[in-house]
Amino acid sequence: MTRAAQLAKAAAGGSMVLQIVGGSNQHAGNGPITTSASFVSSNIALSITPTAASSKVLIEVCMPCQLVPAGSSNYGAYTVYRNGSNLLTGSTPSTMAYLQTSSNSGNAATTIPFVWLDSPNTTSVVTYTIYFLTTGSSFQLSPIVQNMGSTGYTFTLKEIAG
Repeated sequence: MTRAAQLAKAAAGGSMVLQIVGGSNQHAGNGPITTSASFVSSNIALSITPTAASSKVLIEVCMPCQLVPAGSSNYGAYTVYRNGSNLLTGSTPSTMAYLQTSSNSGNAATTIPFVWLDSPNTTSVVTYTIYFLTTGSSFQLSPIVQNMGSTGYTFTLKEIAG
């Protein structure tokens, strides 16, 4: 289907993916780590330039994470900021992708997904950056974890016709 046909279908009310930015990132070393209880940038970012102000951007992240607890009920979390502002309101686990421990029994590691449909309402470049925090000793994105090996992450932006 030609680009003109795609845009015509989108204008007629069909939702189409107009562009995709990103993909997977396999790396040989550990990813960023934080000890901050406030959101800090991970420096993991992608940019997209929507072709229409009515377009939506589907944000998909699949991030391996590791939490080093400093007591029970600690958590590490990440979220996505658009152009330096948090997309989701609040700073509680219910508004973030997070990993929580229920005891001080050692490190916890898993892969945490994050999916969000954003409405940037612009045709200017939009930058999405992963920010993260912890209430434990440390929280690491895309770590090398024993029994998991070197893990990478996926971070993808898809422009959806509005």
